[in-house]
Amino acid sequence: CIGTTQARLGADSMRSYDACCLCLQFAKCAMASPGGYLYCKECIYANLLEQKQAYQRRLKEYEAQKAQEESKQQNLKQMEDQLETEVFLEQHHRVLPTSSKDHQLLKTVKKEAIKALEDEGTEGARPTQQNFWIPQHTPSYKATRLEEPENKTVDPMDSSVPLKLKKLVECRFTEQRELKNAREAHGDGATKANISEGKYQCPSCCRTLSNSMKLCVLSGCGHVICAQCVDKFMSKGRDAEEPA
Repeated sequence: CIGTTQARLGADSMRSYDACCLCLQFAKCAMASPGGYLYCKECIYANLLEQKQAYQRRLKEYEAQKAQEESKQQNLKQMEDQLETEVFLEQHHRVLPTSSKDHQLLKTVKKEAIKALEDEGTEGARPTQQNFWIPQHTPSYKATRLEEPENKTVDPMDSSVPLKLKKLVECRFTEQRELKNAREAHGDGATKANISEGKYQCPSCCRTLSNSMKLCVLSGCGHVICAQCVDKFMSKGRDAEEPA
């Protein structure tokens, strides 16, 4: 509607039920996740591999930060030991004895100097020339502490759900007669673009699958059937995933 925030979405604005959630194209070697999302086999494998590579990068950065912190702690311990030695030698080499208050004051001043050096190293070294177009070189930049990364892969469409390769189910769509004839005519290059109307059907009731139907994937065999047949023929104890 013109002049309003409402709009009518047509069929072209919606993802088809047999389209991959990552590339939004016809799913090749379709695989369903436990959350019910459909992916191409190549797309979901590439995504999970990228997540593992990202975990390795974050793990290396975390280990480097941890090693740097341990090195700083060792340096600080050495500086504190050196401070104790200097205070002891200065106390015993003076001609006139000093009070314990002066001793503690001198020790506190040197500890504050050590703490200032430690804090300065934590924020990171500042370059001689300030480049304000680089975030790490701005005067207000402070290095953030990295947390230990979690070694797990998640569903690309739902980051709260862990996902492993063994949890993916290969989908088996039942082709209609028109799609079979198109594959015979066009060979392996036949896709959903070769047919204007329905492509797949429910293997149980033979109804044409569409976006208006609720579909389920049987985890055992991978067949895609409509939800009505699942409610009618299957017991509630059997597992079936619902593709989004």
